[in-house]
Amino acid sequence: KATVSVLNWRLPHAKKTMSKTIDVAGVEVDLAMISQFVGYAIVAGSFSLKLPQIVKLVSAGNAQGVSEATTMMELFCFTTTFANGFVKQFPLETYAENAVIVAQLLALYLLVISYQGNLFSPGRWLYLLALGGYGYAFLTGELNIVVAGIPGNLTLAEAFNISTIAVGVCSKLPQIMTFISSRSTGNAAFLTWFLQFGGSCARVFTTLMQVDDVVILGAYAINAVLGGIIVSCFLIFPGAAKKTKKE
Repeated sequence: KATVSVLNWRLPHAKKTMSKTIDVAGVEVDLAMISQFVGYAIVAGSFSLKLPQIVKLVSAGNAQGVSEATTMMELFCFTTTFANGFVKQFPLETYAENAVIVAQLLALYLLVISYQGNLFSPGRWLYLLALGGYGYAFLTGELNIVVAGIPGNLTLAEAFNISTIAVGVCSKLPQIMTFISSRSTGNAAFLTWFLQFGGSCARVFTTLMQVDDVVILGAYAINAVLGGIIVSCFLIFPGAAKKTKKE
């Protein structure tokens, strides 16, 4: 049987935690190599993840249907996931999209609070400053310290990484409740949530293949499930009514 490996060449930073191949029509296909290509595709696709949502809000002129709380918690989760991957020196294609998404989420968050009339709210800017300081401390290793009171002798960085599972769940619930309570998806962008759902599903596969981190795996799995619920809301509830010109 032939092995698909491009002259036995492997992409850089390969780490096979689940080295497997599958038989496709008599050809052994290397899943680890496929995982890396999928990872690079996710990173490339992340550049347009939040853009449909941003464009839709600008076009509508309001942030109806978009939860500020969800955006805030997503900022924390994506910042933590990127910093964790960077500090642990995971393969770049397994986490780089998080930095791209954080930049887009910052733009989205500023847009949301602007339409809410809270652009100059001290509390909102204090949160962003705290998030920036947190990200810097994580990236520079300042959080790699053991603090009394944290079970299992975990470092602060490890504790924050684990917290992304709970925060990830909480980040999706306000958005789901917003849809249910208003019985409308408002100006939330279906494409953005669909891409995020698909990306989470793909990340479950790439994490299994390349990253030895059960916390990250759990976070992506839970996000995939909750993302699926949010996507289903678009099939159940209508979007915001389009404005019609008065004659």
